[in-house]
Amino acid sequence: MERHHTALAALLALQLLVIAGIWMFADGGSASEPHRLVAFERDAVSAIDIDDRTTTVRIERTSDGWALPGEEVLPVDDAKVATLLDKLEQAEAPWPVATSESSAERFEVTAENYQRRVRLFDGDDQAAEVFFGTSPGFRKVHARLADTSDVYAVAFANFEASIAAEDWLDKTLLQPKGAISAITRKTGYTITQADAAWTLTDASTTETLNQDTARDLASKLANLRVLGRAEAAPAADAVALMTFDIVAEGGPLQLSFYRAAEEGDFLLGSDRFGAYFRVSEYIGEGLNLDRQALLVSPPTTETPAPAVNEAS
Repeated sequence: MERHHTALAALLALQLLVIAGIWMFADGGSASEPHRLVAFERDAVSAIDIDDRTTTVRIERTSDGWALPGEEVLPVDDAKVATLLDKLEQAEAPWPVATSESSAERFEVTAENYQRRVRLFDGDDQAAEVFFGTSPGFRKVHARLADTSDVYAVAFANFEASIAAEDWLDKTLLQPKGAISAITRKTGYTITQADAAWTLTDASTTETLNQDTARDLASKLANLRVLGRAEAAPAADAVALMTFDIVAEGGPLQLSFYRAAEEGDFLLGSDRFGAYFRVSEYIGEGLNLDRQALLVSPPTTETPAPAVNEAS
């Protein structure tokens, strides 16, 4: 009898091992290779469409990186696109949380009702289509592939698939390319750099350039970031508040700053793009330095106090 029980126990253990093996290696995977939500050839992705059923943003791969298509192609922040593709590529989906049509409707991952849809394209062919819906918890979202009824809870947040083109725009698109060697403000001044020192062109004998101020100006232009694309260009008769001609290692650049009101964002145009962009008031004001502001302030001479008669 004892021998019989031992044989049954061994058989049960073997069955459990077989079941565990089948579960671990289903779909050709293993315990060390978790099931992924979506499989795609990353280098083959040529375009990404993101929509919420009312608004769609399209991002396309170009020879210069990712870009927003349109009348004028504008560069996209490549790091943000890489992060999105990382999230899709690494999203683990070990077991579906639901498989029924009613559950898909409740979790908002149907073709008729979803919070986000991400489509990946390889040329004219759609390589993947994923619906994202409600959130079951922090940094989690329900997701479903278009060609399956399985719904998963994956590590993702819908804001990471923004439908606003402005969120994808490369905010550094109007930075000079390479080190700056000269800055000219029209009707103002020209400063040039050589051997780590800045020089004011045509300086008079009483004018001394403040090196810290010159370096700060060059740094602000080198690190210029826009807020986004402007909805409209300046008025036809608008005159730029300040225009800079910049000589940089990667080529010249002209930047023209406009302001419609005494307060608020600046509008920025350039000879690099036809579009205009918004720049924060803080950045614009920091660049609005006239010639006098670049100079070392002359030492102040104090008028001696009148003598006090202390005679008693």
